[in-house]
Parts: sequence; structure tokens; C-alpha cells
Amino acid sequence: MKIIRQHSDIQSIFPEYFSKNKRHEIVLSKYTLFQKVSSEQIILYSFISDAIVLLSQNEYEKIITMAFDDDYLFEELYKNGFFINSSIDEYSLMVRQRQAIFANHPKTIKIVILPTTDCNARCGYCIGMSNPIESMSYETAKKVVNYIVDRAKEYENIRFDWYGGEPLLEQDLITFICEEVHKRLPHIKYSSVITSNLSCFDAETLENAIKNWHIQKINITIDGDEREHNMRKNYLNPKINGYKHTLDCIRNILDRQIMIFCRYNIDRNNFNNLKYALEDLKPFFNNKNFYFFVSPLRGENCCEEFYRTEEYNELFYKTGVLLNEFGIHNAIDSFVPKFKNGFCLAKSEHCIVIDPHGKIFRCNLDELIDQNSTGSVYKGLEKNDIYNEFISLELDETCKKCTYLPICQGGCPVQAKNSSNSNCKCDKFKFKVEAISHLLTKYYI
Repeated sequence: MKIIRQHSDIQSIFPEYFSKNKRHEIVLSKYTLFQKVSSEQIILYSFISDAIVLLSQNEYEKIITMAFDDDYLFEELYKNGFFINSSIDEYSLMVRQRQAIFANHPKTIKIVILPTTDCNARCGYCIGMSNPIESMSYETAKKVVNYIVDRAKEYENIRFDWYGGEPLLEQDLITFICEEVHKRLPHIKYSSVITSNLSCFDAETLENAIKNWHIQKINITIDGDEREHNMRKNYLNPKINGYKHTLDCIRNILDRQIMIFCRYNIDRNNFNNLKYALEDLKPFFNNKNFYFFVSPLRGENCCEEFYRTEEYNELFYKTGVLLNEFGIHNAIDSFVPKFKNGFCLAKSEHCIVIDPHGKIFRCNLDELIDQNSTGSVYKGLEKNDIYNEFISLELDETCKKCTYLPICQGGCPVQAKNSSNSNCKCDKFKFKVEAISHLLTKYYI
């Protein structure tokens, strides 16, 4: 046996998995998963304790039969949270913790603001394409400030998340909201995250983002090599070489110690472009503030070029090998999820999404239409049917029985609401665990 990842410090959350029991009273937790890697190697995951263990075939058989002829294997698995008393209903523990998460009052309020739904690119996969093009007026921005000041008084921190469209088309508006909120709540710290194609980003923007927005992280996407990326971004100004400009921006942003999350949107048509993009991005891979990952575009029911979930294992194994060849060895925690002791913003009362008209929504990935609104900065929050649908802690029968529940917490509510494919709401790890297991044994053991 070899421990790949020790259990997390979650004894205070689930002491039931770490309390001493008589050996004949315990069973393997329902939130564990065996994944065969070879005829002699099996990986055991605990989605409650976060522990990951590599087993031999002989050790695997001992665990399955609960016939231990030595104390070492049993004790190591026990102290890493793989066993629980047979009399305990594990799902009831999950219900208890979900209720505790919901009742918890965090120190930070997260405010997602779309200052505009306009964009200077026309990415065919963009979820924002379904929204009408609107930009926030200063009259609405003032109401947004009033609403934030009223809602944020009881928190210690504000995290702004600037989204769009392309939010950098409205830089002055972003600065106005940040400065006004800070003037009226000077004792509350604030920071910003922005999702951008960076085409409007320059040295002046960088200084403004640091000084006035307190920028901490920038989310960007790469869609292929230079030709493929520029073709997919399809900028309104054909003279823009967004790919080269993005590389220049990455360098300047990292020089100022700001984090960059760079997602490669992959599908069947740009898989072969990945290695060329990696070559261009290679100078940034050793920077601790640069995080690169590959993510398949989702929507397999509507687009033939998108990978289906049953293809994820092959896809992620191939891309994982390629990333490692380029020296990208991300921490295990970044691609093997841990117990999710929280909800996404759509299910949290401590998160707000505000569109250009000042309407309030549960999630920025949802379609921005009146039927999905839960109030406005003019009238306040409305706990209507759509609000209650998102906030509800109820799980469907499939989720209740699912081994992956601790790392998923029921999945994406927007995907569940908008898609007939139940797979869409699930954590991607569920569909690539075989590939991840092979990569762990290949590169991390």
C-alpha cells in the first residue's frame, strides 16, 4: 500500500469516520471508489476524507472481504477515513453537513457584476451569446452601489467578480463601482476577479486594475494555436491578433504577481492545436501564479464537435500525458477534487449576480431573462419560485445514492435546469476517474 494523498483535516466535520470502533462493527464507506489501473494496481479514493491510496491486488481482496491478516493495512485505512460504523446512515451525515454549510455565515460576500453583455469577440461557444446586448448606465451603477453597501455591511470582505460580455469594455464603470463602495464602506476590504479575453487590456488597464479594482485573479481562455484561436474569437476588429496580445498580457500580468487561470477550451476540432499552444505558453509554466488546465466544451447533445462524457477518459489521458511532457505537473488537489464543504454561488445566500439592468440572478451562467430573475437593485431581493428552486437543499434520488456526492454536492443547478442530459450537471471527475488514476500512477507515484 502507498498513500498518494493523506486525509484532510476534516475530523471536526465527520468524526464518525475517525472514531474508534470494534473491527467487526465497521464497513467500507459508501463514499469510496476502487479504480483498477492494472492487474496488480488499484487506486482507492475516499470522497469524504480526501485520502487516495494505491493498493496491490492482494490488499484490494483483503479490503473487499474485510479479512485483514495484519494490523498495518487496516489501521492506515482506518485513520484515513475509509471505514465507518455499520450502524450509521452516511447519507444522513451528508444532510447534516449540507444544512451546516447553508447556515454558515462566511466573512466574504461574493458579488458577480456584468457591466455589459457586449463583447468585441464572437466566440461560437459563449453562453453569453443568448443574452441581449446591454450595457450598464451610471444611474443603474449608483443603485448597484447602494444595494451592495446595504448588503455588505455585515461582512468583512467583498469579492467582486467582473463578468460579461467583455467587462473591460466598461472599465470606467468598474472603477466607479469599486471606488464608491470603498468610500462608503472603508472598513471592508475588497478584491476583484475578472473574466476577460484581454483584447482591451493594456498597461494603463493593469495599473487601474491593481490600484482601484484590487485585482487578484484574471480568468482567460486559449482556444488553439494562433490561427485557430483568432478564428474562434472572431474579433469584430479583424486587425486584432488576440493570440499574440494575450501572450504579451500574460507576461505583464504575471510580472505584477497577479494570478492567471488559463483554460484551454477543447473540442474535436482543436485537439491537435493543443501542443502548439503549449509550446507558446511554455515560458509561463514555472510561474507559481500561472495555472493552466484543459476543459472540454460541454453541450454534447447539441454540437457534434463537442466530446461526449463517455469519451472523457481517453481525452483526459491523452491531454494529461501531453501536459506532463511540457512540464505541467499541477498539484494533485487541482485535478482530484476534495470534499466540497460549500455550495456554488447559485445555491448560496452570500452570493449575488447583477446584470447591466440591475436585475438580480442566482448564477451568471443562467440565461439573463426576467423569468430567471430574483429581484433587482431597485426593489431588492425577491425570494420567488426561481430563488427557492436554486436555494433548495433537496437532492434527486440519483444524487442521494451517488458515490461522488461529497465532492459534487448535487452538481450544477443551472446545468440541471437547462439540460435534458442529467450527466451535464455532474462533476467532470466522475467521467475521467479512469484517466486520472492512470496519470497518478504514471507521474505522481
